[in-house]
Amino acid sequence: MAHDSSERTAPDITCREVVGWTSAYLDDHVGDPINVRLALHLSTCVGCGTYVKQIASIRNLLGLLPGAVEEPARRDRLRRIFSARQQRL
Repeated sequence: MAHDSSERTAPDITCREVVGWTSAYLDDHVGDPINVRLALHLSTCVGCGTYVKQIASIRNLLGLLPGAVEEPARRDRLRRIFSARQQRL
């Protein structure tokens, strides 16, 4: 990511916004407009590209752990909690 999180490295999205959208982006839970904005940013920002790849790797490794698959209701509840927390930051 850029040193200054408010620095825009691609049109219409900041590195900080990429961090906020990464999980939803990787889980394919963003609409086309956000998906396009993220893809454009990731194509021009090496730091964010590396960050997203690291998060994807961690997510994939955690999915390999025994018992890592949660029931959908619990997963959705956790996703809402994390989303609400992210909005407060």
